[in-house]
Amino acid sequence: MKILHLINKPTEDSIHAKGMTKVKDETNHYISCCWDFKLEEAKTLIGGMIFFHDTKSERSKLGGNVVDVQAVRLDEETEFHKVNPEDQNKKQSRVMFKFEITPEGREQRWRGKDHSMSWTSGIIDLE
Repeated sequence: MKILHLINKPTEDSIHAKGMTKVKDETNHYISCCWDFKLEEAKTLIGGMIFFHDTKSERSKLGGNVVDVQAVRLDEETEFHKVNPEDQNKKQSRVMFKFEITPEGREQRWRGKDHSMSWTSGIIDLE
């Protein structure tokens, strides 16, 4: 099974992490946007698990089964993403993960890349 760990801290004005949106009318389904992954690579995570951490040394606060991955552009407004002028110099092609929160998504230790600048574990195979 493929898994992915991401650092995604709550914002100053919310208990929710940046880019995290509940999917309307779908129980326990959320979108996490806008991550810098190649779309085809990110799609390999469908059917796998995603975990969100405040830091690599802390266990995951949230996570679950990835049910879909979509392309998104930082310069195009969507239901799950608002254009931010501060993002104009960033890579515009990104992905968003749709996932179903599960109990197994919580309290997972970080696995994968863990050097000081890593914000992601990378998509890894868990045996």
